[in-house]
Amino acid sequence: MADQVVDGVALVAHWPDTCAGGKTATVTALDVRSGDALVALNRRTGRHAWTVPRKPASRARIGAAGDRLVLVTRQAGSATVTSVDTADGTVRWERPVPVDGPVEDVEIAAVDPLLLAARGAGRRGGNHVLHLDEDEDGRTVAEISEADGTPLLPYDSWCLPDHRRQVMWSGDTLIAFLASPGYDHVGRLAGFSLSTGWHLRTWDEGWGIGAPARHRGRVLALRHHEEVSEGTHAGWRCHAYVLDPADGREVARRRLRVTADEPHTIHLHDGRILWIDKKSGRGTPPVKAYDWR
Repeated sequence: MADQVVDGVALVAHWPDTCAGGKTATVTALDVRSGDALVALNRRTGRHAWTVPRKPASRARIGAAGDRLVLVTRQAGSATVTSVDTADGTVRWERPVPVDGPVEDVEIAAVDPLLLAARGAGRRGGNHVLHLDEDEDGRTVAEISEADGTPLLPYDSWCLPDHRRQVMWSGDTLIAFLASPGYDHVGRLAGFSLSTGWHLRTWDEGWGIGAPARHRGRVLALRHHEEVSEGTHAGWRCHAYVLDPADGREVARRRLRVTADEPHTIHLHDGRILWIDKKSGRGTPPVKAYDWR
């Protein structure tokens, strides 16, 4: 689902959960007030404005914010990040992704601020979030890779299929998931300073926390879990936590009425939580909305 809601309309991309499902992807525009579908589009066309030449690459990622566009390409153990002016396609600067050793993978976590989630190969490799200064030719402001010896969660982890929600920020605070050794769930969020890279705090609910979203300078995250009483299933529970990234306080907590359906991502708009399911089918709607009181 797109991060921005414009005039009450949000864009949701969806496709069948099959091997070739992505080839039949559809974008649906939803009225977030009523949930009615407005229109479905398979592709978008437009006139040719400008072209930025680039070398062949095995993988490319693109992101945009304001008047800038960021292009990241990877080829044979190296990666390049390029900043482009969206008005005329002028290349502002271009430089290698600053990873110590071969680059195994890199994603664009955000464009403003410019955050890259990179993974190196070999013994010197690891999971990094790189904060680059867009106004100073992409110099590295901070490199974040761990909190008190615990590494950041790998960007290709099956626990978090939505890469946009694996790393987020609020003000000068970066929020990222930490690995949970010995467990198959994600239960820890850590805060870091974007200007220095220092670890500030860790939120550890203890039983798994996921599907975070940024809202009005704060972070909202869910804990969706099965409740068991005397060894038998007693129901499904979900709590929504509002955290202040500046000082780590829990500002608010709400209980949501849920089923076994797991959240893929959540989005907030006009006092509502939009819950995007990991899977949908008969009896399982792809999108649910909750009023936040």
